[in-house]
Amino acid sequence: GRHYLSPPLSERAIETYAEKANSTPMDPYETLTTREREVLHLAAEGYTNTAIGDRLSISARTVETHRANLMRKLGLQTQTDLIRYALHRGIIPLQD
Repeated sequence: GRHYLSPPLSERAIETYAEKANSTPMDPYETLTTREREVLHLAAEGYTNTAIGDRLSISARTVETHRANLMRKLGLQTQTDLIRYALHRGIIPLQD
């Protein structure tokens, strides 16, 4: 029930995969889970962890975990960084 590729074909497949992986840097936003994206959007709008938890029916502690994970994945340090990222990305609109 297994597939077998001849060595030359396997080698070519691996080389093609490596070229694609090296030439197309992954957008960090694409690494976020759906829940992390939801937390990002609400946090950027200024909601507290408790308010986000209430809206998503999860605990404030779980929100903190999601926020920490998304901040790490996006390379952000502060709430200001998070808001700047969301504005730049178009996640929240720039208000006049």
